[in-house]
Amino acid sequence: MNELLPVIVGGIIGVAGGVVGPVLLDMQQRRRERRNVTRAILAEIRSILEIVRVRGYVEAIRELLTEGRKIPDDDVVLYYGFSVSFNPFAVYEANLDKIGLLQGDLASLIPQFYMQSQSILEDIRTMNQQKSPAFNLNESLAHLKSLLELFESTAALGRRILESAA
Repeated sequence: MNELLPVIVGGIIGVAGGVVGPVLLDMQQRRRERRNVTRAILAEIRSILEIVRVRGYVEAIRELLTEGRKIPDDDVVLYYGFSVSFNPFAVYEANLDKIGLLQGDLASLIPQFYMQSQSILEDIRTMNQQKSPAFNLNESLAHLKSLLELFESTAALGRRILESAA
């Protein structure tokens, strides 16, 4: 029996190593994938926020609202528009199947950020096509005000995401 003990112990160690090794490698792979996906999505969110800031979208809507409130003619309809000719959500869309890997609140906050951002782009597309639901000045001012609120809350959410991941 003493002669078999080293063989048995060696066999147990071999089997344990055969099971534990792949599990540890899988855990390390998931950790690396989570880190890479998080970094990529955070970089995309940071870029979106920076583009909005540099191009002054929020300030332009505020100014349009201020000027629009001074217009006496209720038949005037105000629009705000800009063009996006590329997919600003490419990184997010390429990693949708990995959102569950993200830690903490990121797995829920990041999709919320992108849904709100998509809604902003949809509103802008509608206004660019002049299919806005606004039919008079007051309605267009209300529409622009809600667009401004959505811009501001989405930017605040983006900053919260970036801060929580730091």
